[in-house]
Formats: sequence, structure tokens, C-alpha cells
Amino acid sequence: MYLYLQVRSTGWDDLKILAQAIKSARSLGAITSDLSSLIRAFLAIFCAGALYGWIAFAPSLQSRFDTSTAEVGFVFSIAIVSFTAAVLVAPRLVKRFNEVAVMGVSALLATVWVGLDAVAWSFPMILLCFSLGFGFASGSIYSTALRVGASGARPWLTTPMMVAGCGLGGVVFSAIWTTLLARDWGISALAVLAVALFLAALFGFIPRGAVHRASAATEINRSETPPAFQRPTVILWGIFVLGSFSGLMVLGLAGSMLEQAGAGAALTAFVLAGVAMGNTLGRFSAALTRGASPTVALVASVALNLAGLGMALGSTAPLWVGLSLITIALGYGLMASAVPLATSYVFGAERF
Repeated sequence: MYLYLQVRSTGWDDLKILAQAIKSARSLGAITSDLSSLIRAFLAIFCAGALYGWIAFAPSLQSRFDTSTAEVGFVFSIAIVSFTAAVLVAPRLVKRFNEVAVMGVSALLATVWVGLDAVAWSFPMILLCFSLGFGFASGSIYSTALRVGASGARPWLTTPMMVAGCGLGGVVFSAIWTTLLARDWGISALAVLAVALFLAALFGFIPRGAVHRASAATEINRSETPPAFQRPTVILWGIFVLGSFSGLMVLGLAGSMLEQAGAGAALTAFVLAGVAMGNTLGRFSAALTRGASPTVALVASVALNLAGLGMALGSTAPLWVGLSLITIALGYGLMASAVPLATSYVFGAERF
């Protein structure tokens, strides 16, 4: 009898150890799947962020197609409208399919559009392929990648990481294009982005585990979701719209503003680098909230934008104007991360 009880006890212990091992393996698998999703999303949004590096092609477009500065400005303006439309459409596509399919197909379409841009023979073709085509694909990738980040185990870290990846892509591709343009590559330098987008799409479609979804603890009941146009929604929209006015103006026209202020080549290069870095650092700095309410990050972003605008109004000295542009870029970057964090915090990751 004693021997029987001893064997039975040992068997139960073995079963407990086995159950714990299975639980640990499942946990490790979930972590690995989550990390894989984040890496794939980061690579895609990094390439999509090249949209913000378009300014490197402005002189080349003007000389090749004999266009004015205002006409070249339409390239980015139309791209942002197309980008915004995609951000609104992409969540519906994700609900019907999944994050992998939407990001993968968007990256493939972006590859085609950018590839056509690299051999464009007219300015209207640039508007069609880059502004409408790549702009829409970039917005779709951006929205979906943020959803992946918001559904991660640490959304306070992974969401700003995605937003920062987008800004970083603009900095890196702009630098690559500037180098290639100096070597007379012309608009064919866009082929580098086409290759990167194709690799991101290919990597995204490699078979793997199930797409990560938000856990039940992070889901929010539909009845608990604040309806549209309630105070949280209005405040978030107001901060985002007003912050984007100043931020996008700085990102797109910083060079022209510095030229009007009489800045030299060295100061212009310094400020443009500062604007790019400020935007990127601002995007990632929202991670400092560490899961707490993103209110502080939102308030800080508004304060930085107001400070930068106040500095610009206070003096027209080239250095002062440059510092104001860097401050606004930093505030815009912080806002670009704080608003998605706040949206996920208020509405829940599943309805992000």
C-alpha cells in the first residue's frame, strides 16, 4: 500500500512537471510569435516611412520635369491625403483579413508603385505612382503596424517603436537618396526603396504561427467604448490635427524656411539633421510612459509645439529659426506616438 501511494505521488509530480513544461513552451511560443510579428511590422513601417524622405528628390524633380517648387510640393501634399485615406480604410481590411495579409499586400503594391516611379517619364506619373499609389500603401502599412504594436505585450514600448521606425525610415532613405543623387542616379535612386519594400513583403509572408491578438485583459467591451465625438475623441483629434499642421510643414518645408531666413549651407545642414533626429527621438520618447496614462506625453507634445511656434514668432535670426524648427519637430514626433498610445488607452487595443 505504501509503495502504491509512493508511485502514485511520484506520478502526480511528474504530471505537474509535464504540465508546467507545456505551459512554459506555449508561453515561449507566444513570445516568439509576438516578437516575430513586431519585427515584420517594424521592417514594413521602416520602409513606409521613406515617404517622409521625399524632399531629397525635390531638386531632381524640378530639373528633370521643369517644374516649380510649388508643383513639387504637391507630391507630398497629395501623398499625405492618400496616406490619410489609407489609415481610415486599413482597419476595415484587417478585420476582414488579418495584419499579415494587409501589410504584405500593401508592401507588394508599394514595391510596384515605387518601381514605376524609378522609371517615371512624366511629372503626372510621379503624382500617380508616388503620391497616390505609394502614399496609400504607406498609410495602410502604418495603420496596420501600429495595430500590431498596440496589441503587443508591452504596447507602451512597441507602439512608439513602430512610430519611431516610420520616422527613422524617412531619415535613412533620405540620406541614401541624397548620396545617390550626388552621384547622378537621378530618380532611379527610388529603386533602392523598391528592393527594400519587396524584401519586407517577402519576409512578412514567410509562414509562421498565428497572428498575435490582444489578450482578453486588454480588450474593451463595445458598450464601454466612448462614442465618436465625445470629449476624448475630440481632444485627440484636435491635438493631432493642429500638431500635424506645424509638424508636417516643418518636415516638408524646413529647407525653404531656412533659406528665407538667410541661413548658410552649414547651418541649414545642421538644422535639417536636427529636425530629422528630433522627429525620430520624439516618436520613441513616448515609451517613457511605461504603460501609464499617456496624458503627460500629450501635454508635453503640445507644449513643445507651442514653444517652437513662439520661438519662430519671436525672432527671424537664422539660428533662432533653426532651433524653433527642431523644437517643433521634436514636439510633432512625440505627438505622433502619444496620440496612438492615447487612442489605444481609451478605446482598447482590439478596437485600435
